[in-house]
Amino acid sequence: IFTHYPTTTEGSFRCSDDLLNKIYDVGKWTTKICRQTIHLDSPCHQENLGCTGDYYIESLISYYAFGDARLTRFDIVRTAALLRQRDGFMFHTSYSLIWVQMLYDYYQFTQDKTVLRETADVLHRLLTRFRSYEGQVAGILETPPSFMFIDWVPVDQFNLHHPPKALGQTALCAFYYRALCLAAKICAILQDDQNAKVYEAHAARLKENFHNTFFVPERGLYKSGQNTPTPADMVNTFLPQNTKKIYFGKHENVLAVLYELCPPHLVSDMMEAVVNDSSLTDVQPYFMHFLIEAVAKAGLFSKYGLHLIRRWKAQIEECDKGMKEMWGDFPGYHFDYSHAWSATPTYQLPSKLSGLTILEPGFRKISLAPNLFGLAWADIDIPTPFGNIQLRLKAGCKPNIFVPDGIEYKQN
Repeated sequence: IFTHYPTTTEGSFRCSDDLLNKIYDVGKWTTKICRQTIHLDSPCHQENLGCTGDYYIESLISYYAFGDARLTRFDIVRTAALLRQRDGFMFHTSYSLIWVQMLYDYYQFTQDKTVLRETADVLHRLLTRFRSYEGQVAGILETPPSFMFIDWVPVDQFNLHHPPKALGQTALCAFYYRALCLAAKICAILQDDQNAKVYEAHAARLKENFHNTFFVPERGLYKSGQNTPTPADMVNTFLPQNTKKIYFGKHENVLAVLYELCPPHLVSDMMEAVVNDSSLTDVQPYFMHFLIEAVAKAGLFSKYGLHLIRRWKAQIEECDKGMKEMWGDFPGYHFDYSHAWSATPTYQLPSKLSGLTILEPGFRKISLAPNLFGLAWADIDIPTPFGNIQLRLKAGCKPNIFVPDGIEYKQN
């Protein structure tokens, strides 16, 4: 017995690997039951507003699995109302920046410019607040109210849910950089050239200072943050006093590659380390979304992509009725099995095997770069406002592709 938000179209994915099919199906089902009158992080947990990281991943899955952006638009507007009311503040600091990604991606998939206009004041208010968190070095966040949420990972006596600066600063600065870049693009779409130039210039300064501040040449990696003390009057449950220990994790290096903060000649070696170096702070299913995206960005999906997705085998063997919130178990915390932030494979599989790129918003113009990545065959349907894109792929054969009228496309 279940409820879900009504959908009129659906996407699908099938391939020669039954495990990947099962992972896709469980993720699709989990996302479906998180789609109620609003997006939920989980129908068990029911975080009604503020879990933007969850809603962002659910929105990407929904584009590919259900062709429906109505709840995503509602999330964007609801979150904007919250940020407007609180002068750009959100409890999960990084999630307020991910809201900007969600806003931009929504426009790409729908061509709905009205929501950009409707939330423009909030975008400026949010980034003005973050600028107040910077120190003397442009773009480097020194005094945010917290560095959360990065991931649900215990590290020493800390947790990346609410890490000290030494464990969360670099990742938060990367999210900030991405928000500035997308804010510039949004302003350009709205023909607000003045603010577009301001955000572009500030992003450029942040990019330069990011590398100079956090990159450690001896390791060929970015460290997780600086070791400068946190002012005593800022320390609280969600912002621990900083530590003198230097940490290296997968999170900040993933984001450096994904958001092009990393010089190109470092990308391949950095992602090899992220995938293979067990000494780095590891990621949970939520952050696997960003890791797989970065692997693809680095041109390494053929080597690692499906291998990483098959890591979900343990998830669905433990429970095949919904995605577990995290890997493993944590004493004192009871996970639920209906958390769609764990379902990124349901987006990754059709996205990466189709090689879909939206070149003009609303699917007006796209490119496709189909690739089986070693599978024998795959059948993929991707919903669009014009009908389903259909790809029938078979090893050794020319791809069979149908693109609805109204979409201009090229095949790479």
